[in-house]
Amino acid sequence: MDVALDTPAIPITEEQTQTFLAPREPREEICIDKTLTLEQLVSQDPLPEPVFEPGDYAPWVYDAGAALDKLEVHALEFSELVQQMFDAGEDIRLTREGIDLKIAEYKTDKDSPST
Repeated sequence: MDVALDTPAIPITEEQTQTFLAPREPREEICIDKTLTLEQLVSQDPLPEPVFEPGDYAPWVYDAGAALDKLEVHALEFSELVQQMFDAGEDIRLTREGIDLKIAEYKTDKDSPST
């Protein structure tokens, strides 16, 4: 099976449009009962692999966003960052003097010899 992955999405030619709209043989209909429990879903046979015919375009999947298996980790890291921000809120203060004080502390820590 040959699948073109470098096909431009827009614009399509009139010939491509006619290929999309051309009648084809009916495909097997897959019915899924939406009231199944998790156990019933696990026990079902897997769905068949998609069949591509000549002239079909394979869907392109982009890896975008956060991985679903990492959402808890990201949420924990983000909540820790937010907590650090609120914990440091009183130290920084949004005044010119508070910012200058933090810069001076940073420079002093940077200039002091390491142990």
